[in-house]
Amino acid sequence: MSKHKFGSRSFLLILFFGMTFIPILFLVNASNATRVMTVDFSAPQLTTAGAWTNSTLIKIAQLDDGGHGYDLQIVGNLLYLADYDDGLEIINITDLTNPVEIGQFYDGGYACAVQVVRNLAYVADYDNGLEIINITDPTNPVEIGQVHDGRYALGLHVVGNLVFVADGYDGLEIINVTDPTNPVEIGQFDNGGNSYDVQVEGNIAFVADGNDGLEIINVTDPTNPVEIGEYDDGGLACKLDVVGNLAYIADNTDGMEIINVTNLGNPVEIGQFDDRGNSYGIMVEGNLAFVADGGDGLEIINVTDPTNLVEIGQFYSGGASRGVQVIENIVFIADGSGGLKIVQGYESSRTLWSELKEIGQIDNGGNSQHVQVKGNLAFIADGGNGLEIINVTDPTNPVEIGQFNDGGYASQVHMGANIVFVADGNNGLEIINVTDLKNPVQIGEAYDGTGFATSLDLLGNIAFMADGSDGLEIINVTNLESPVEIAELADDGYSYGIQVVGNLAYVADGSDGLEIINVTDPTNPVEIGQFDDGGIAYDVQVVGNLAYVADGSDGLEIINVADPTNPVEIGQFNDGGFDYGIYMVGNLAFACESNVGVEIINVADPTNPVKVGQFLDGGNAYDIQVIWDLAYVADGGDGLEILEGYAPTSTNPSDATYQQSSSSSPINWTLNDERAGGNYSVLKNGLEIVTWTPWVDGASILVSVDTSVVGTWTYTLLYRDSAGIWGANDTVTITITEIPTNPNFPVIPGFESAFILLGLFGIVITALIRKKTLKEREIFHL
Repeated sequence: MSKHKFGSRSFLLILFFGMTFIPILFLVNASNATRVMTVDFSAPQLTTAGAWTNSTLIKIAQLDDGGHGYDLQIVGNLLYLADYDDGLEIINITDLTNPVEIGQFYDGGYACAVQVVRNLAYVADYDNGLEIINITDPTNPVEIGQVHDGRYALGLHVVGNLVFVADGYDGLEIINVTDPTNPVEIGQFDNGGNSYDVQVEGNIAFVADGNDGLEIINVTDPTNPVEIGEYDDGGLACKLDVVGNLAYIADNTDGMEIINVTNLGNPVEIGQFDDRGNSYGIMVEGNLAFVADGGDGLEIINVTDPTNLVEIGQFYSGGASRGVQVIENIVFIADGSGGLKIVQGYESSRTLWSELKEIGQIDNGGNSQHVQVKGNLAFIADGGNGLEIINVTDPTNPVEIGQFNDGGYASQVHMGANIVFVADGNNGLEIINVTDLKNPVQIGEAYDGTGFATSLDLLGNIAFMADGSDGLEIINVTNLESPVEIAELADDGYSYGIQVVGNLAYVADGSDGLEIINVTDPTNPVEIGQFDDGGIAYDVQVVGNLAYVADGSDGLEIINVADPTNPVEIGQFNDGGFDYGIYMVGNLAFACESNVGVEIINVADPTNPVKVGQFLDGGNAYDIQVIWDLAYVADGGDGLEILEGYAPTSTNPSDATYQQSSSSSPINWTLNDERAGGNYSVLKNGLEIVTWTPWVDGASILVSVDTSVVGTWTYTLLYRDSAGIWGANDTVTITITEIPTNPNFPVIPGFESAFILLGLFGIVITALIRKKTLKEREIFHL
């Protein structure tokens, strides 16, 4: 019996000792394993979802002096703001983060709309009617003319020597401003609506007519405008933008409406987006509609499919948005009581334009010279193949849908609503109606028997054309069927390219370099400045006070034209190529080069331009247009090429070390792409462990790490987007180490005392049990 008792107590003693100290030893090892781990893969990573999503719309500046911003227009580095009860304000936006008002004109009216043509600002000034203001000195604007008949001028569109005024309850009024000091009303159309805005394309005026909706008016005879079509569904049409065969209407409480105007006599609504805001202003750029939605701020709507409109972004900061203008990745908002607001998109974590990849191409044997993209259509001046119309809804699969060729040499296109102006080589200027995209029809032509039309720019009803050896030709296109040359200026150069800004025409004049011509009076152009250093100037683009010139073998030249009478070169980039074309996006210059392709040059410091990207395919890139993340290239014999500037990106998990165990830990990558996904694969030490798998934008990619085997392993993520563009491979190194044989006692705050007390408690209990056992033995032996 005594032996049995002793054995039981011994067993309990051993069991207690094990329960006391074995957990301590276990915790020591567990603690050591935890301390060796060096990274938490679940830590959140900052990513940006899209180019114009809520997370990327950032206000970078605001200017508010108490007025109510209604409308705006940007010319060069100046912004003209129709500031309602503050009149016309002129704001310098050279530094977008710090806009500065430099001039103002106010005479007691309410400035509702503004349009600048050369050195004149035309203002719809509500009960003051149409006001014409000389802005030659922007610090001191001066009114030189006015016409008012008692109603309320709300909107306007200047076309040559005519101003079309949306005059409230007086409907559409047509004002002749041949003499801007004495404007004269020559025509009117009113059917009882309340006209808010007007846009004129060719001989058609589209009017946002308040409660009467959209009205379509033939103004071939401006003294006798005639309504030919109307669409009204009960909203309040406030503003419109006509692009191709579609009219986009800011329809107040009805939101944005899209009207198909292919048949002018029977316009049909095909889409609507309404989220209960009050849409006042609108501008369509590419596949996006930017809507000034009153108290709801700025809304950005994808209109790729007009029957299925999707809001992709919004910006609101307390104003009441009424007018909007978009220039590349910057949105300028006339924000009612909030004044002027400047918002930036593309605040993205991705590398923009560091690498270009072709995602689409179409070539039918021509010699592509120029491209202009409007909505889902690309208009190509395709040399001997004439004008080509390409559907680019799917940029990976562009499809030709129309062509016009009469034997000329199409060198440049300028797209209106349903009218395309073509600089057509020996055929001069051609005017083509593209209402039926599949069957474009020439309706007018201007050719004087000499010269070679290579480039053009259009302001109102005046076409400025670079005409080869004939220099600059100026053509009045008021009558589209019978355009008339009104002036010519030629010297010994050969005019290739042209851009008109305000009252100045900048001409890339071949061996004569850059020429600057005053066209305030388009019937009497006067050269006032020139820069030539021996290159061959092919193209020019002016931004602010800088002219960027594609100068043949001299590469890109940057010329300060702040004083147009004395242009001065301040920077140059030349790496041995031959530059034909130039296109500016922010601080990036896209240079088109012969036998090279496209080079991307950062000109943030114009005195030190630096190449940051390139697309090289051996073609002859002549022209380029960039819209958001896509570049459309007229590439000579290679036709139209569509390039993407964003590569997909991934978060970059850190390397890590684990102690050997039977458990597993994940690597977590997050993939992002502006074009919404593609496919990925994962390699382990060069061997594929995850086969190609689809992913979407923002996808979390989890890969399990085997920690059972000691060693060092590399896990590599390969990924590409839906257009086939590869992201930068990301490799993570994982090291698995053996468990230490003699682990040190862990330093775990708060646990040291507990372990010590637990150990002492075990010793005391053991001693007491031992003492009791000895006493029982003594009693037994007695």
